[in-house]
Amino acid sequence: MLDLMQSILFIFIEMMCCKIFYESFGEVRNKGWINTIQFILLLSSICFLSFCFSEHFVIRQIVGILMFSMFMLWHVRISLKNLLC
Repeated sequence: MLDLMQSILFIFIEMMCCKIFYESFGEVRNKGWINTIQFILLLSSICFLSFCFSEHFVIRQIVGILMFSMFMLWHVRISLKNLLC
């Protein structure tokens, strides 16, 4: 149980760092409750990905990068070229 909580907390901290990083390059699209929904969806999808694909490192990394990119594209007004590079 403690390992699960540590993993979720680590993912949450990583998400907040990613959020701050992407917000430095563009403006936030939506404000208010939709931000909470976006980050709950991102947290649950990354947790699902990391626990279900724990045996397949390469697949997990590729899908994780794509998930983060799509959620940050939804969250921040930024071009796709700037998002992936």
